[in-house]
Amino acid sequence: PRRPWIEEFFGRRTTPEPTPTPPAGSTIWNSSETWVTVREWHPAGVISSLKGGRVQWENVSFMSVNELLVLTAVAYPAFLVAILFLLTVLVGMLLTTNPSPAGSGGDAAAVAADDVCLLHDGKIRDPKYNPPVLPKERLSTRSRIIYNAWAFFCCLIPSLMVFGLPMVMICLAVPYPQEVFSALTLITSAFLFSNGLYMAIFAGTTIWRMRNLSMAAPDFRIHPGHAVREVVHWVILPQYKEDVEIVSMALQSIAESGVATSSICILLGMEEREGEQANEKAKILRGRFQDKFKDIQVSTHPANLPNDPAGKASNVAWAFKELMRYMLQNHQDMSKVILTVADADSEFHSKYFEHLSQRFLETSDTTRDLTIWQSPVFHIKNYHRQPAPVIVGTMFTCMQEMACQSDPNSVRLPYSTYSLSLGLARSVGGWDPDWIAE
Repeated sequence: PRRPWIEEFFGRRTTPEPTPTPPAGSTIWNSSETWVTVREWHPAGVISSLKGGRVQWENVSFMSVNELLVLTAVAYPAFLVAILFLLTVLVGMLLTTNPSPAGSGGDAAAVAADDVCLLHDGKIRDPKYNPPVLPKERLSTRSRIIYNAWAFFCCLIPSLMVFGLPMVMICLAVPYPQEVFSALTLITSAFLFSNGLYMAIFAGTTIWRMRNLSMAAPDFRIHPGHAVREVVHWVILPQYKEDVEIVSMALQSIAESGVATSSICILLGMEEREGEQANEKAKILRGRFQDKFKDIQVSTHPANLPNDPAGKASNVAWAFKELMRYMLQNHQDMSKVILTVADADSEFHSKYFEHLSQRFLETSDTTRDLTIWQSPVFHIKNYHRQPAPVIVGTMFTCMQEMACQSDPNSVRLPYSTYSLSLGLARSVGGWDPDWIAE
């Protein structure tokens, strides 16, 4: 009895047919014709075809699931981040310290030496400066080499992620084109879907909450029992070649606060590299807003300092040290002081500082100096002048910022404009000049 041709093709018939000639065209429907039996098995990863009765194998490309998983782990660097965390722990375990000389006071001596650096001289020292880290001077010679190599590698991580990872995927696309394409498509699709769903749910919730809050009384959340006016705010505005009108808009938004004249102080972070224009700009700004704030001070960041690259980080680091010098010399109360770092073009809501004072007072003393307050940042100040691609990014950034307000598990990293207690800044010695804070 003749079996179906599919079974014959996969070699289920063990008895060869008497005629090896395959049927031609529509003769496959002719029951009087004899079929051809193919008894070879398919090799892994190839496709077979029959041409003229001969068995020919075409070595075509195929996707490997294992390679696809590996490329997915490389393209989405969650696995690499886990390795970096493990390396951080390993480096910490390899570091050793030199024994403290007798009578040197151990860490206290190192802290005292750093206090001189904190305020630029040895005349004034901050008694609260107590960094929770070990000074590099205490490390052994071998540990310093390991630490310096690790610090250099950490400086390269952002560039490796931004530039190195795409180059690796481009190189891997040559031997694994289908896997790279599939991995990038899969990751991009999953990321866009999950992030879009996240923004749709939580950003929509935030808009609904904002709508309800807008219909409530303006000051319904400020409780009269909280002494918000006892909290002093110092707003640090680092700037370099910024137009005076741009900075004036930022200062005017701060001046609209109900506690501006009683609780808000301004520190203008100028740059010596800007020349005489910096002094002229500071003079104009102080003249315009002297009566609208509790205090206005100016710090001028010197140029060409060692290990002090130009930028926002070094400007803020210098401004903080100048602020500490000013407050210590004038014996000002530092128990309820909040520092707010802002960009020169940042604009604040009129109730920002009152709500910040309330949050500060509501926070317990044990966590107050361990907290950074990050407000949502909307990049819509010059929305109508932005290029079309930038507008798209602005819209998604705004939705992401709004979504974080309703997500109870969101993690906000401080950037652009944020606030922290003076006690926190003092305990760690302020900002690092060569590491941008955000």
